[in-house]
Amino acid sequence: MLPDAVSALFGGTATDVVRECRRCGTTVDATEESCPHCGPESDLVSYEIA
Repeated sequence: MLPDAVSALFGGTATDVVRECRRCGTTVDATEESCPHCGPESDLVSYEIA
């Protein structure tokens, strides 16, 4: 019931993708290959938020 109300309020099933460094948590653009703080040894991960 609550998830349906939230979906209706915020426009249905749109999904956002957040990409961040697992090492320090810095959010990075999808075009970046590494974290600007951790460098090439960083491990980037993407999360889908519905």
